[in-house]
Amino acid sequence: TRSELETIYDNYKNVSASVVDDGTIDRDEFKAMMMAGGVSKWNTFLVDGLFRMFDQDGSGTINFEEFVNILAIYHDKNKVASEEKHKLLFSLYDVDKDGKVSKSDLAKILNDCLCCNNMSLRSEEH
Repeated sequence: TRSELETIYDNYKNVSASVVDDGTIDRDEFKAMMMAGGVSKWNTFLVDGLFRMFDQDGSGTINFEEFVNILAIYHDKNKVASEEKHKLLFSLYDVDKDGKVSKSDLAKILNDCLCCNNMSLRSEEH
């Protein structure tokens, strides 16, 4: 709805101006937004993966259109949301962007999850 879009835009403007007021959300602003929402600063897998998901053009910043598109897909406001949501979630786990979830992708994810809980893998376990 128009009201929802206006609220999203207001929130977007606040986040995009929190570090550098340039009208886009950079990685630092995104990380700060995620931490304010309760995501641990150590959970680099989640923060980096979500940033990659929102930064659809790979520019290193998230513009308002990218921000709204991902939210629409995630919240099923998009007509092709189901298929797109699966693609987005897959991309979250495809850390190296090679089109598959590999052993090294899973090791990175597991390591980041363990770091969030002050644990680590021994190097020979990778």
